Amino acid sequence: MASENLYSKTVQVGRASARKRVARVVTEALSPVHLVPGLILVVAWKSSEDTGEGVTWGVLAAGLAMAVPIAYLRRELRAGRISDHNVRVRSQRPRVLLVTTASILTTLGVVAAGDAPRDLVALVSAQAVGLVLFGIITRWWKISFHAGGTAGTVTTLVLVFGPRLLLLTPLVPLAAWSRVTLGDHTPCQVSVGAALGGVVAWVVFSWIR
Repeated sequence: MASENLYSKTVQVGRASARKRVARVVTEALSPVHLVPGLILVVAWKSSEDTGEGVTWGVLAAGLAMAVPIAYLRRELRAGRISDHNVRVRSQRPRVLLVTTASILTTLGVVAAGDAPRDLVALVSAQAVGLVLFGIITRWWKISFHAGGTAGTVTTLVLVFGPRLLLLTPLVPLAAWSRVTLGDHTPCQVSVGAALGGVVAWVVFSWIR
């Protein structure tokens, strides 16, 4: 009996470990650090009549949006002022969010003033609004940026490419599952994050485009 209990516990531990390994891969793949520039590049390419121009705008906007925040994040990591690249500790997030918001707003100013494709302007506007709202909420509650970013990305892709991209919808609960499995968020935090990210993307992108 004792050996059976030990075997059962070993199997349970192994399964939990496997789930966490999968969750870490999903979390990294669906990180806003990857989704934001990737979506910018795709939308810029799709919404431009000239492929070269679209790629140029995409690279410029993605670089402006993410280069400084990523550099700042790496500097803070090296200095030990933040715990990890996902910034799990809520109290450490405001500084990173401030830098990221400044970068997104700068990007918005450039694409709006530079006659970029309208869908790109709409996308960066939605990202800016979402970032501000998530940042405000984060001061009091650890809402999930991963869930929000994934929901916003899928929503935007559906608006740009049509209903066939609804096939990507399972990515949203997958992102939510990964954050809860790793213990970084509660089910409520990922649910609210996904809902807010999707709504902001739908409303702001649709309105401005």
